[in-house]
Amino acid sequence: FGLDEKSLPPRLALSVISKAKDKRQGPEQFSKHAGKSGDYRMDRIAQLYAEYEKRLHEANALDFDDIILKTVELLE
Repeated sequence: FGLDEKSLPPRLALSVISKAKDKRQGPEQFSKHAGKSGDYRMDRIAQLYAEYEKRLHEANALDFDDIILKTVELLE
C-alpha cells in the first residue's frame, strides 16, 4: 500500500477504517468526509480504504468488521 509508517502508522489507518465500517461508512462516504477534514492523513486513509475494499472484493473475502456488519444486516 506504500505507507510512510512514520507519518501514518498502519495501526492508525486500520483503526480509522474500522471505525468508519462501524458507522457503516463505505469508502466513498468516508472519502467525502475525509476531504472536508483538511487532514492529509485522512485523505490517504480514504485511498487506502478504497484499495483495501477492492482487494477484499477481489479475494472474495470479509474482514472482522464485515462479518459483524453482515450479521447485523441479516438480523435486521
